[in-house]
Amino acid sequence: VRVELVVALHELARRETEAERRAPDEALVCTCYSLLETVVEVLAQSQEMDPEGEPALCMPDALATLVLTTVHELVGVVLEFLEDLRSPSEEGEAEKRVANESPLLLASTRMVGCFLAQVPGAYTQRVLALLELMLSTTALPEGTALEHADTGGAVGFLLPYLRQVTLWEEEEEPNAKRAAQEACAHMLASDVCMTAIADFLQSEAKAQALVGFHLDSGIEDACEVMMNLFRCPEMLEPHTQAAAAAVAPSIVKLLRVKSGDSTKQPYPVDDGSNLTPDYMVSMLKTLTDRGSN
Repeated sequence: VRVELVVALHELARRETEAERRAPDEALVCTCYSLLETVVEVLAQSQEMDPEGEPALCMPDALATLVLTTVHELVGVVLEFLEDLRSPSEEGEAEKRVANESPLLLASTRMVGCFLAQVPGAYTQRVLALLELMLSTTALPEGTALEHADTGGAVGFLLPYLRQVTLWEEEEEPNAKRAAQEACAHMLASDVCMTAIADFLQSEAKAQALVGFHLDSGIEDACEVMMNLFRCPEMLEPHTQAAAAAVAPSIVKLLRVKSGDSTKQPYPVDDGSNLTPDYMVSMLKTLTDRGSN
């Protein structure tokens, strides 16, 4: 898998158009991704304990370390491929086209998100630099093993990672706090990131309006990410105001679906000055049934 993936990604990165990338190499890459995601899941199970306190899956430590090192290396290769897609000479409309149309980009984002959910401290700077590219993709990987997966889109792939990397705790050691603050600042300052999360919640609100509200893992992760952002200290006020204005309408729609509100109960979403971080956290807590906790 290692050799095949590295060769295929390097070959795909050399091709100039999306049409050229839709070739057997793309199918091979998606198959490799599926295998690697399975490996990551197995590694995660090896760290879990069953009800008797025994490992859920026995794997020798030396083997687990070797496998993790290999997967870590291959994720670095995937990130290099994504970096090639957004080379400085092709930013702007060209990058937007790739982001919106590439099934391979979505598959790559899923692979990266799967790994980072288990190892959130890996490749932090490179991932943050690629975050807007990964979050902006909307295509489905047609004709691959991922085609019928319940994906939740690119945002859904990355939410478990974002929930961890933005978590800020007072008792954490300085480097961890600094890393969380940097991740929060990067997301709050990005219209693309905030719009992606808002669109994700908007889509969830529309879907749940048809079947009734239930707090699934996607909504919960998105709410936890937003609470982390609005709780993080030393954030610039213009960024928090803009972020609140972007996501508040989607949160309100979910609250109305949850409460069965047909009277359009007013929320202060029109006046940005009312959307303080504390108010946003309060709405998110209500949505996730956390009350004043």
